[in-house]
Amino acid sequence: SYIYIYGDTDVEKHMEMLDREYLSKYEKTEVCSDIKELTEPFSTYECGKYSVSAGEKKENDSIFSLNYVTGKSTDLLQSISMDILTYILFDTNASPVKKALIESGICEEAEGWHDNTTYQCVLSIIAKNCKTEDKDKFVAVVKESLEKAAEGLDKKLILSVLNYWEFMLREADFGYRPKGLAYGMSMMKGYLHGQDAAECLKTWKFFDIMRDGIDKGYFENLIKERILSNDFRSFVMIEAEEGLQAENDKKDSEKLKAIKESLTEEELDNIIEETKTLKEYQSQADSEEIISQIPLLSADEIDKEKEYDKAEEIDGKLYFKADTNGIVYAKAVFKADCLEKEELCYVGLIEEIAGKIDTENFDYSSLPSEINMYTGGIEAECIAYSPDEKRLVPAIAINGKALERNLGKLFELLGEVVMGMKYDCKDSMLKIIKETKGYLERKFEDSGHSVSSVRALACCKNGSAFMDMTSGIAFYDFILWAEENIDEVCEKAAEAASKIFTKENLIFAYCCEEKAEKEVSSMADEFKEKLASAQYEEKNYNLIAEIKKQGITNSSKVVYNSIAANFKKFGFEYSGKMKVIKNIVNTEYLWNEVRVRGGAYGCGCNILRNGSIYTYSYRDPNVKETYDAYKNIGEFLRNAVISPREMTKYILGAINEMDKPKSFQTRFDVAVSEHLNSITKEKKQKEREELLSIKPEDVAPFGEIFDKAFDAQIKVTLGNEKAINTSAELFDDIRGMKKR
Repeated sequence: SYIYIYGDTDVEKHMEMLDREYLSKYEKTEVCSDIKELTEPFSTYECGKYSVSAGEKKENDSIFSLNYVTGKSTDLLQSISMDILTYILFDTNASPVKKALIESGICEEAEGWHDNTTYQCVLSIIAKNCKTEDKDKFVAVVKESLEKAAEGLDKKLILSVLNYWEFMLREADFGYRPKGLAYGMSMMKGYLHGQDAAECLKTWKFFDIMRDGIDKGYFENLIKERILSNDFRSFVMIEAEEGLQAENDKKDSEKLKAIKESLTEEELDNIIEETKTLKEYQSQADSEEIISQIPLLSADEIDKEKEYDKAEEIDGKLYFKADTNGIVYAKAVFKADCLEKEELCYVGLIEEIAGKIDTENFDYSSLPSEINMYTGGIEAECIAYSPDEKRLVPAIAINGKALERNLGKLFELLGEVVMGMKYDCKDSMLKIIKETKGYLERKFEDSGHSVSSVRALACCKNGSAFMDMTSGIAFYDFILWAEENIDEVCEKAAEAASKIFTKENLIFAYCCEEKAEKEVSSMADEFKEKLASAQYEEKNYNLIAEIKKQGITNSSKVVYNSIAANFKKFGFEYSGKMKVIKNIVNTEYLWNEVRVRGGAYGCGCNILRNGSIYTYSYRDPNVKETYDAYKNIGEFLRNAVISPREMTKYILGAINEMDKPKSFQTRFDVAVSEHLNSITKEKKQKEREELLSIKPEDVAPFGEIFDKAFDAQIKVTLGNEKAINTSAELFDDIRGMKKR
């Protein structure tokens, strides 16, 4: 057992409590947790199969992977060096092994992954969308490109990657994960294997070694020693097979049937009784005696008022002041409401190509290196905002960040991306489209719950429909078409960009320390002056999808089920109390019905300020049973008995979600979003007061919202073909992932 505590806390007090309440009740035991190392060299070949839906198999559906054991996670210098080497070789347009594999025509997508979360680290070199007969050519191209790289890597590429990694370490932005959790996970890489926990965080000292080694062949020697001369390796190939999942499901059914037929009546009765007992146990709530033993803050300890971040409008720009440790964040938001409805998918394509495709002064390979050399990244993001209840504004934000000393270079590169993209570079455009296709397919497998939720919300919310068109299923359909119509795509992308990237469409926002504000503001003005000027009519859109009940099949073993509605259409207004209601539904009802009893890996619901209400399940074996559970949420709320103590717990959970620490980037993004959506400090404070005022008797009336949400009959299921077809009566339309 490893105990990790992070926060502004009384360490002695908490350690004493842990000892008194828990650890002192056990005898100390010496446990050998050593992991046996692989010591004998090996070179293995494995071939497997994966399932694709009927009619979706292609000749280039195979996946190749070369894998090498590279060392131990406790060797921190080697571990981070291999991480950075993997980035150099595979993660930029200039990366030599990735470039060689793509240009050879062996695959549409190539990537490298160095896993240092295990005791013995593994480097995997992966190629996707390959022909089976090219497996030997794949190995040969990898070997040849590595040998060439070992003779001498591009020093500018190495330096740009090191700069980028150092920037990421300085910023310490771990996205949705709290900083303390991220540090704890990093420490465990060595801590679990007997290393001093604090040493795992002391990575800065290694950058001097790596920088000093650029001219001494440091990374080239790693290639020779850890990859080319490595006798601990394997090659794995996975081939696509149509209907394999259905065949496996059939075998499982036949196996279970045979087992059932082999059982006696008594044995069957015992299984039925055990299942009944299990379900009864799962339905039982913990006793008040047990619940009361869990420490809990009181509602009186919650801050009734809160200081809210706000973007200040200065000279037509938005400024968010923060102590950013010398980092400047820039956000150039361009409204896209000048486009026709049919052109909006191109906003999603521009998001994908920004910072990657050739520009006036940089080609496909050199632009990412230049960006990494001087900034912490430049990337685009599709957004949609509503300055009032009746209007949707689709937009694209070009985001960049850099240290103050590189401010000039940041704006130079922002200009290069916005004003210099060469949309007629068909080879580069096609490469990015193929990469985007692969990224979306992974997203549908890994985050199917968010994909199905957005697809369902697209049937009732304009903003969600725009997100589906630029990053969801509708965008995937567009990308498949774009791959086959590259000439037309290049032409129309250029037309869309010329309408979007104008002075009139720009809203510029920035976040920095006060001492840098004037310089950033001045450069933002210069950036705007260089933009073209053009007037276009602002469009009002109706993007709502027509198909309300849809099943989307793929080769997954599981499904993702979502319902959605716009509760404002039912006459309800948003209240801060809804944050608490969401927690009650998720914890008291959906967790028990969909997760515990239903067997889904995860589930939840959400109620948003813009009127969106939706549910989702994650890696779910069921379709109809989950929708039946959704149907009964309203009844659950009407009959829920929530004690004052339990209500306090749910209030605390909602406040924690609102008040949890955020990175500077996130605070800046939220402040800008709230400004664009006309969300004021007063509105947020009102919602906080509503949240804090909720009482147990306030819960039941919210059942009507969920009743009407389910009655709206908007539902989307993504996943297993058999599961969806078995519940075909629930859907108006069933389609494959690759629409035919």
